[in-house]
Amino acid sequence: MPKNAESAKHFAPMVCGLLVLAVAILYGRTGSYQFVNFDDPVLVSENPVVTGPLVEAVAKSFKVTPGKSYQPIRQLAYAVQYQLWQLDAGGYHLVNALFHALASIFLFLFLRLAVPQLWPDRGTRECDLLAACTAAWFAIHPVNVEAVAWVSSLKYGLLASGGFAALYCYTRATANAERVNWGWHCAGAAALGFAMLSSPFAVILPG
Repeated sequence: MPKNAESAKHFAPMVCGLLVLAVAILYGRTGSYQFVNFDDPVLVSENPVVTGPLVEAVAKSFKVTPGKSYQPIRQLAYAVQYQLWQLDAGGYHLVNALFHALASIFLFLFLRLAVPQLWPDRGTRECDLLAACTAAWFAIHPVNVEAVAWVSSLKYGLLASGGFAALYCYTRATANAERVNWGWHCAGAAALGFAMLSSPFAVILPG
């Protein structure tokens, strides 16, 4: 295998690994953080749905309550975590970091496909580097600190990971204009549904 082809083969896994490493370095310390008094008690520690039986949490999370934002995936995620580590806040913080890392990876994978379509006169290496740098900037940018380091902001990690995954799947599904790839279409629809049930902001994503 030519050297360039061999390098290209390992580029994506290397970038994904570096993105995870960057998030771990920046946000690993949040595993020692505690809950804060703003929203965390209402959403997690004093939420009877979250701290109750998991089976009941599934039914209650998908129940529509007038006047409240519909975010069943977020509440279910808290309920599952409560079963795993009760009210040990460190686990909740690390899950936020995990979803931020996933969002960064899916952003990179999406841009790696989309950038060559938007910038067709550039080579593969340039497009790959732009995708990698953009995803890295997203992963480390201070604007995301609140979304990662605050337990109550889990919805943003769920939204971003699901939303970028949906965009990636849609781009894969439409890569061949002569053939409909139903597998990627279905995966994209599932990811979009996950994002919308995590946060209503996902309705702005193209469907």
